[in-house]
Amino acid sequence: MKIVSGRKILIVIAILILIPVSTAYGHKVVENQENHEISSAIDIPDHTLSRVVYDTLHDEPHYYKFVASSGENFFGEIVIPAFDTLETFEPNFAIISSPDAIRQIQSQVTGSNPPCNLDHTMGTGCFYKVHTNYPYSLPNGLDAVVFENSLDLPSESFYEPFSATSYYQRQTVNFEIPRDDTYYMAVFEKPNSPENSDGRFALAFGTVEDWSPIDFVTTFPYSVISANLFFENYGTALIWILVYALIPITAIYLITRKVRK
Repeated sequence: MKIVSGRKILIVIAILILIPVSTAYGHKVVENQENHEISSAIDIPDHTLSRVVYDTLHDEPHYYKFVASSGENFFGEIVIPAFDTLETFEPNFAIISSPDAIRQIQSQVTGSNPPCNLDHTMGTGCFYKVHTNYPYSLPNGLDAVVFENSLDLPSESFYEPFSATSYYQRQTVNFEIPRDDTYYMAVFEKPNSPENSDGRFALAFGTVEDWSPIDFVTTFPYSVISANLFFENYGTALIWILVYALIPITAIYLITRKVRK
């Protein structure tokens, strides 16, 4: 029986890794923590970098904080795991900042030609209704603009090859940052959400991919495995765990063989 060389194994692993990367935009995963108060919002160091949060809503809002400069492009979207129990689940999304910044954002997204950049989404449009009725109290000096889903439900799902998972589309939001300021993203349940929903959502934001070579053997597998565990795709997650386990095993084998020679 012919024995496959370690180098060939590494080549096969590299191909398996690069196939999903070459066919989709990939978001690095943001770690969850308690963020149900605006004072405990998860800090996002750079909102332009491509990131995703996987989380679950249970009656309380989730907050994310970032500092942005005038003229930067903001991109954010809500997608839902394509489960039967979630096909009519529609979280609300809000941007919170100073009253002047919120007025300018609202003017952009309710104008005659609201921004809608779909270059970094598998979705087919920016489906939202806008209002300012944020249901939670905010500190003095902050206002909110709320983006509600406007798609008829249940909506079609789409397949995202990077994580090998399927989603229902909800809100996709674009606008130009109106002024240097601190901004917050909030995700919260819409009133009268279906009782059988388990509240799972993914919040994706940013358009700049910042993958380094080392990320493809560290951050990339973590992102793919995290997505599949969140979607309960345990078989797929196990396959990826085994694929990435082969990397150090094969490397050790090659080094050991070279030393013996």
